[in-house]
Amino acid sequence: GEETGARRLLWQILWELSQLETAAGKTSEAGVYRQQAQEIVSYIADHAGSDELRGSLLSLPQVQSMIAG
Repeated sequence: GEETGARRLLWQILWELSQLETAAGKTSEAGVYRQQAQEIVSYIADHAGSDELRGSLLSLPQVQSMIAG
């Protein structure tokens, strides 16, 4: 629904902010944004409704980078 769509946008924005902060050398701020993005992705994955949707979210390159980093 609408709330899930907002969460999808929010985690992507937070992830991009973490990347910008990392590039600026602000690692603690970057970590805060990255953690918030990870929490939202975990929530979306837990409430995806199907293994297929969960798998497609977790296979996104941004999500893979977030999990690895």
